[in-house]
Amino acid sequence: MKENAVKQRVRLLEGLWETEIRNPNNKNAILCCMRGTGIIDYRMVKGFVYVQMTDESILPDVFLFSAFPFKNENQYGIKLVEASAMFIEEWNKNNTPKISWAIDPFNSDVHLDDALYFAQHMITLAESLEVNEQEETLVITFMPEPAFNPKEFVNWLVRTTQYLSKISQKVRLLVYDNYGSGLYDEASKILGDRFLYLYPDLDMPGAVGQIAEEMQANASEPEKKDLATFQNNLLKLTKAIGTNSSKDFLVHRAECLKIANSRHWDDMSAITHFFCHTFHQAQEDMPMAEKEIAKAIAITEQSIDASKKEEKLPVLLHYLIAQANMYLIAKKLDVSLLSYEKALSIANQTPQTNAIVINGLHQMLGRNYYEVGQPQKAFDTLAKGWYTASEQIPDFVTSDLAKFYIGDMVNYHMDSKEEYRDIFHGISQKLGNNWHQLIPQKSEDYKLISLQKTTTEFPVG
Repeated sequence: MKENAVKQRVRLLEGLWETEIRNPNNKNAILCCMRGTGIIDYRMVKGFVYVQMTDESILPDVFLFSAFPFKNENQYGIKLVEASAMFIEEWNKNNTPKISWAIDPFNSDVHLDDALYFAQHMITLAESLEVNEQEETLVITFMPEPAFNPKEFVNWLVRTTQYLSKISQKVRLLVYDNYGSGLYDEASKILGDRFLYLYPDLDMPGAVGQIAEEMQANASEPEKKDLATFQNNLLKLTKAIGTNSSKDFLVHRAECLKIANSRHWDDMSAITHFFCHTFHQAQEDMPMAEKEIAKAIAITEQSIDASKKEEKLPVLLHYLIAQANMYLIAKKLDVSLLSYEKALSIANQTPQTNAIVINGLHQMLGRNYYEVGQPQKAFDTLAKGWYTASEQIPDFVTSDLAKFYIGDMVNYHMDSKEEYRDIFHGISQKLGNNWHQLIPQKSEDYKLISLQKTTTEFPVG
């Protein structure tokens, strides 16, 4: 049977892994980093790892996956070992053969730090799984969600790799990173041949397009055929946007809207207008960009009823944030303010909204209030966002995210105001009395809010 496009990409990654890992020139590689171009590649690499943990795997290596969020550099390895022990315990209840693996309580006199503790226990786990160092390895894949302190996480991985390299080659670590981020460049320099970049050519947009075309060709019922045709045109529309092809853009925009409107598919119509606004924004055609995003928002608002509120509000939030960011870039601060206010209101009505997104909305709204000459509203909004994040985001005060937030509050001289003294007292307790030295310098650049975790997805097979 012919494999679909996504499965073909999994096989491609398996071939890449097998070729690079078995290459004698890479025999010392322990920390491996697969690179990609965005969220679709990220999910593809995650899918590759998931397949390796099933009977469909064709690789000799044993893969384990961790999305455990990185919160504390001194506790992360301990938490991972404890979680692994719980996993093995559950496995042994319902599966055979049983895995005989026990963990030792963490002892700072014996283990020095949590990275060594983790390294030692992963090696004993590999031995329990009967991993043959000459032919296979235990591969621990890290995709922490969310990653609050990416630089500290990389430092932890470097220490762990250094420990592993001194003890055994039975264990490898696998991570993902986007091209151009530079997050692991320093790790590559420090670790030398113990670090390996992997460069898959996934062509995921092509994979999704291939699936859409197959759906369109195989669909039988008229509605399913229209759905497949819509998806195929939407993919071609996004490609036209990416290649700046005005002719193709107009053709596929018209096709998408014709199908969506004839079928009364409000969601599909709205997402088409959303993508169209990005095209016009890139062309610096603000009137058309404003018109398209306004249509996406209006259609979504009109389609919301009690039964669909939970699924539609996150989409509406996505569009509102895009609109607010667009106005902010264009320096239309009065209207960006209205969009951020509305977005924050929707976010507070949506239980599944990521706490980091809510924190970002408070920060952007606070900045916006200050820029339009409403300082007290700015202070109150930033303070409320700080209190909320401190309650909802673990270890928020010590994260990189908080340092930029603190920087804004200091830039607006909130640290000299009595009513916010408790905020800065708490910061001193967590970061020390010299916390000012940890805060980034004032920047005029806005770090726009991303909703990567809540991007609207469409079924493609």
